[in-house]
Amino acid sequence: MAAALVAGSAAMAAAQAAPVHSLVNAPGSELATSGQNPYLGSVQARSNSGQMMRLTLDEAIGLGVENNLALKLAEAHRKTIKAERLQVVNFLTPNLSLHAETGVHEYNLAAQGFHSSALAHFATLGPPGSHLSISPITRADVTNAQFNLSQELFSWAGWDALYAAHDEVKAVEAQTASSAGTVIVEVGNLYLEALAAGTRVDMAKSLLRSDKTALDQAKDKHAAGTVAHIAVLRAQVAWQQQQQAVLAAEAELMAGRPEHLILRVDRTDPSKNVGRGIRASEIYLAAHPMAREESDRHE
Repeated sequence: MAAALVAGSAAMAAAQAAPVHSLVNAPGSELATSGQNPYLGSVQARSNSGQMMRLTLDEAIGLGVENNLALKLAEAHRKTIKAERLQVVNFLTPNLSLHAETGVHEYNLAAQGFHSSALAHFATLGPPGSHLSISPITRADVTNAQFNLSQELFSWAGWDALYAAHDEVKAVEAQTASSAGTVIVEVGNLYLEALAAGTRVDMAKSLLRSDKTALDQAKDKHAAGTVAHIAVLRAQVAWQQQQQAVLAAEAELMAGRPEHLILRVDRTDPSKNVGRGIRASEIYLAAHPMAREESDRHE
């Protein structure tokens, strides 16, 4: 039993051994799937509204802990290990059983060796004047209850399995807590990275507005004859450079968002599912505007 408990958690421990950053930040990580690393998967607890969700850090971490696939698997594995420990405990505890029945039985006294003379003799043993008569066919209500207790006095292998089961439960609980900590750290890092990227975009746009104001002022001064045309060119170059900085900051922000692939598969016979597939795609894109924007951007 102890060997079975250890072998049962080997696969889960191997999946939890690799942190999320080892696949998220590794080259070619876009090919990683939840089958390779359960931390990359999730269990969708709510329908996708297609709208942007504004989350605080606590809300983002709460969603990550609630829906992460690795944590769901760890929790299911923890329950399995606890159930196996109960099986070991049941093997060592006393086995109790209770059996009860009731019924109506008829007995043939003559068939059991009681002659009619003996029955007449028993009839005379009653109180005087009772006129007791004993029939050779009698009826009796019988209720029977039986309580059984069995206990194995000592089993060295059973106690070894029990200690192993206790240690395995502790190890699985520690792995579950470690998995939750990994998810919390990873979600927090991604949240702060997105927040920093958004801040860089806002700062770049603010500098762009400042450069645009400087360009307008340079144009006005040149029109008034107070500065040379070279000042206008310098302000225009600075403004254009800041435009590129804004595009780079927005590209960095968008790079942190997961890409989506919408694949529609139809049968080669035009009379079958092509029309339905096109209609289904239109309905899906109409219900999910963000997916339509993603599709238009890649066309």
